Amino acid sequence: FIIIYFQTVLCYSVLMAGVLSLPGTIPVLFAAPFGGYLRDKYGPQLPVVIGSLLIAISSLWIAGFVWLYDFWYLMPGFIAFSIGAPMVVSTARTAAIANIAVQHRGVASGICNTARQIGGTIGLAMMSTIVISLDKLHLNKYNRFNKYIFYKFFYKVRRLTLHSKRELSTIKIKEKFL
Repeated sequence: FIIIYFQTVLCYSVLMAGVLSLPGTIPVLFAAPFGGYLRDKYGPQLPVVIGSLLIAISSLWIAGFVWLYDFWYLMPGFIAFSIGAPMVVSTARTAAIANIAVQHRGVASGICNTARQIGGTIGLAMMSTIVISLDKLHLNKYNRFNKYIFYKFFYKVRRLTLHSKRELSTIKIKEKFL
């Protein structure tokens, strides 16, 4: 979803959105082995706690700076998330399968993957249902005035930071509807 956010909200091209996603993917290469090292040395609790803290901090960081609509403010949050997530996932999966008999570990790994996929699918379906239900309740009609002020302010600030004529024309078209 981050690539779509870069393209639709931040108005980056497809190529630039892909390039900007690289800083969030490179730390994964180092975080998973580091989580494994911490697990071997200190047990599974330490990397899971550190990874969970990094995920929580990154979520708070992104939530705190997303309103600025600037990639460079969001990047530390993306990097912290991409360090924390593999530490939690690889350590938790290894800890879950470590106590299984060797001849059953393949089946246990498959069950873990299936549970993760089903959990993600059900979670996505539930969140989509909640968002659609809130939209059907028309909760936005009580907040239209604040929304109008926010969008006017956003577009005026965004016009000051535009880098291309295409983005400027997009903003001008959107302003006509406000």
